[in-house]
Amino acid sequence: MNQIYSMLNDIKTDPDSYEREELSEVDQKRILKDLKASGRLDNGCTQPEAAKIRSRFHQSGTNEIGSHLQQSGTGKASRSSFLKAGTGKLASAAICGFIAAIMIGGIAYADEIQAAAKSASWQIASYLGIEKELDDYVTVVSTSRSSKGYTVTLNEVILDHDELLVSSTVQSGEKMDDGLHASANIYINGKRASESAGGSLRKIDEQTLESVISYKLNEQYTADPLDFEIKYDFTSPEGKEINGNWDFRFKASGTALAADTIHIPLQVSYRLPNGELIQLTEFTSNSIGSKIYFQSVEPSKEEGRSYDMNLEGTDQMGNKVIFYLSYRNQERGAFKLSEPLLDSAEVLSLQPYAVAFPEKSGRLSNDFKPVGESFDLSLDR
Repeated sequence: MNQIYSMLNDIKTDPDSYEREELSEVDQKRILKDLKASGRLDNGCTQPEAAKIRSRFHQSGTNEIGSHLQQSGTGKASRSSFLKAGTGKLASAAICGFIAAIMIGGIAYADEIQAAAKSASWQIASYLGIEKELDDYVTVVSTSRSSKGYTVTLNEVILDHDELLVSSTVQSGEKMDDGLHASANIYINGKRASESAGGSLRKIDEQTLESVISYKLNEQYTADPLDFEIKYDFTSPEGKEINGNWDFRFKASGTALAADTIHIPLQVSYRLPNGELIQLTEFTSNSIGSKIYFQSVEPSKEEGRSYDMNLEGTDQMGNKVIFYLSYRNQERGAFKLSEPLLDSAEVLSLQPYAVAFPEKSGRLSNDFKPVGESFDLSLDR
């Protein structure tokens, strides 16, 4: 169960390729505290082309996400890192505060730049492990902005209630330096809307990087249409901001996907070993994926002790089903289904599991233990 944790613990990186940053004692204590917001990785795409690495993140009660597994940053809320990934290796990643950032490193993928021109809908569908067409829900932007030697192309987006999926491409006229960061902020109707993010990226060649990033939004957005703005920024390997214009404005609607979304209320509660009471409130499912939302009804009785959670089980035909913790804060969060449900699924039998986040090291445990009672979820589709 949860082999990804064992794989993550065996992660290999080349530390000599990154500049050393000395941390103060205060920073070190902060980083240890932030380990309760550890990120996770998987390669859950089902299509053969989806060999690219997907990185998953969730948000801690302090509104700060960080894996801190392989590299400690300066504590700035605008930085995250994707480290080297080769054959048999996983990339580690971190998202801090409200900004999603990509570290452009040496990821080994195909050299054909023509892959950058593939359909963005294919990219998003592949990232999600979906074989069906998503054209009815896609807003094609297909706009580029060039500044300071970098060209960012916003390919397309999909709005799914409280989540915005963004496909983009970054190109440079020269070889991209290891450690170069590209970050983005999401604004809706003029207000900051992004909370956290996770996604997938692949290096097409030394000058081109593709990514599909899922941005967690601060509320449900289903109005028609909405005014979006995505602002990209770059930071050099030395930490210097590269001021340029990579801003995109467009309109997008989530009404079509919202109309095709199933909502099933839930009244399931379980208590974590730290005393926190979790209440599952709603199951949603559409062409993008399935989620189970939850609330923290009673806070933890052990300060600084937090837990990762899964919902695991089977459908009525015995097919395995896993909902992983996608994000959370002090009050709420959501699980995401790791693989699309089969059309034949009618009932899900699920058991909550939990494991404590490490307090003094970044080594994640796969020793999930059952918490609470199992329950059945009837899918009225």
